[in-house]
Amino acid sequence: MSYKLFIPGPVEVSEKTYKAMATPIMGHRSKDFVKLVEDVMPRLKQLFYTEDPVFLSTSSSWGVMEGAVRNVVKKGVLNCCNGAFSDKWYDVSKRCGKNAGELKFDWGKPVDPEALEKELSTGKYDAVTIIHNETSTGTMSDIKAISEVLKKFPDVVSIVDTVSSFSAMPIKKDELGIDVMVTGCQKALAIPPGLSFCSVSEKAMKRAAEVEGRGYYFDFLEFKKFYDKSQTPSTPIISMIFALRSKLDDIFAEGVENRYARHLENNRIVRDWGKGYGFELFPEEKYGSVTLNCFKNNLNVDIAAVNEELKKRFNMMFNCGYGKIKGTTFRISNMGDETPETMRELLRNLDSILPEGYDDQAANPVGTGPFKFVEYTPSQRIVLEKNEDYYEESRMAQVDRVEFYIMTDSAAVISALQSGQLDIASINADDAAVLGDQFDIYNSPQNMVQIFALNHEFEPFGSLEVRQAINYCIDKQQIIDSVFGGYATELYTNFSPVMSLYYNDELEGAYETDVAKAQELMEQAGYADGFSFTVKVPANYQAHIDTAQIIAQQLQQINITMNIETIEWATWLEDVYTNASYEGTIIGLTGKLDPDDVLGRFESTYARNFYNYSNPTYDQLINDSVTELDEQTRIDNYKQCQQILTDDAVAVYICDPNLVVASRKDLKGYTFYPVTFHDMTKLYYEG
Repeated sequence: MSYKLFIPGPVEVSEKTYKAMATPIMGHRSKDFVKLVEDVMPRLKQLFYTEDPVFLSTSSSWGVMEGAVRNVVKKGVLNCCNGAFSDKWYDVSKRCGKNAGELKFDWGKPVDPEALEKELSTGKYDAVTIIHNETSTGTMSDIKAISEVLKKFPDVVSIVDTVSSFSAMPIKKDELGIDVMVTGCQKALAIPPGLSFCSVSEKAMKRAAEVEGRGYYFDFLEFKKFYDKSQTPSTPIISMIFALRSKLDDIFAEGVENRYARHLENNRIVRDWGKGYGFELFPEEKYGSVTLNCFKNNLNVDIAAVNEELKKRFNMMFNCGYGKIKGTTFRISNMGDETPETMRELLRNLDSILPEGYDDQAANPVGTGPFKFVEYTPSQRIVLEKNEDYYEESRMAQVDRVEFYIMTDSAAVISALQSGQLDIASINADDAAVLGDQFDIYNSPQNMVQIFALNHEFEPFGSLEVRQAINYCIDKQQIIDSVFGGYATELYTNFSPVMSLYYNDELEGAYETDVAKAQELMEQAGYADGFSFTVKVPANYQAHIDTAQIIAQQLQQINITMNIETIEWATWLEDVYTNASYEGTIIGLTGKLDPDDVLGRFESTYARNFYNYSNPTYDQLINDSVTELDEQTRIDNYKQCQQILTDDAVAVYICDPNLVVASRKDLKGYTFYPVTFHDMTKLYYEG
């Protein structure tokens, strides 16, 4: 399924641009190709506001961003970090073997010129990286004020990423004194990904000539040699250059000033819409991006559900946040070919899902489903009634009213069923026998992962061998039989097999119980004599406490002493889930319908990555999958992610406890789904 994209990139591509890409291919050393480059280059330089060369690179923007670091850094590079992508640039600089410093600002804050001047005054750096428009937070730094600071340091080469601001607003490279200005084609230019641009000053070229280890593919000197001949060093992505030519035709036909004004108007429309609902902008307003708006989800709206509804009903999508602020923010792009009309169409569609001016979602939630909210008594009950105006007749509710009772005492649940207070309820497997033949009993995996999580910052668990040893030592079937009465599915990944489309069944059997192998790995890790640690378990989940007791016994086989500390749920949320202040824990992670919501928990930038797990390959796969439109590619990526988590033995994935449901015999239509919720629309009373 394809959707109209209002995400921060890649953005929507016009039919005209796609047709331009279908122009027959030519030789990249031919006169026709030279003519093509000579056609696009003057106009491209106009958009850069430069007399310097502009190099064409067949790569993502990260290619020329990394290449710039390799070309111009001799002494050291200062990376200005105020979001996910600027943080990543710091990591890239280190991976290039450069002496890299990090000038950190809170996410949502711009680069502070005074702080920059102070750090450059140390004399430790001869290059600096700055992201003009940090799309992870929708924050745009004051590039003019920054450039005034940089002019005070003539020996420092400036590298500025304009990937999401280029062509949406004037960035006058030569006037600002930017040495290396990089951008890509997949954002405001509205061309498919694969082509990037880099304009390089004479100062930066001279620096490159002095730097060793530039490589070949992104060597500025190689670029320049072929630029002088209106060519590229290697075979370029010619189809994208045809697309670029077509897009430049469009830009200059519209007029660059008109284009800038259109982006500002698009942005204002969305910003005013968000403020009208009461959503707060994530950055300070004067530093808000002109190409997207990043809003705080301060109204506690189920943004993911809204986005799914938008996709289902209107074939449109926005973005539900990025990195450590994913889920607590959302982003709506307005760049590229979007117009005030297309932005208003999106917002009208959102208005049909979100109630206009509504700011009480937390206390009085409003949705678009087959039931309407009536009452919520905290920790006691929720009351819904049939929505007679529901738009989808096939899913119209068959009962008029539903009352959900929140009950944590299993004995009380059984008593309520037997007395007739409850018609249907989730029960423990052991209680099924108690109810006998009085009720219909259903059971099925529920897309939950009982996990034995290990904090990788606790020294023994930083060792892959130790984590693997623990995995080999755990007898999951014993846990399933003893704790869940056999009503559970053994797991080998953080996915339940009920998510069959994305589930990696090739991992089944991984880490089958092998105590001898576990002992061998402990010896390799230098822990033959074992160690001791404490596992924190929520006191209100008896199944997890019972599981911990069994695991403690099993780990004694490899000389590991596991102490069990039961803590209140609120304390667990604070200590473990929020602050990662723990050594080990046992918990159940509720599954989601979107695999990104399941696998994203292990992304290094995820706010509640309480494992403290980090794997750049894994992060890249997750990030790539978010915007990947080809379903099979997404499936393959997510299966590979599971493989990585299993290979890295990030945690022990124990089992998916079956959901066991008891229902009065005349209540029919109960249906299991791979998430822990009850579909009340299908329930009806017989007779």
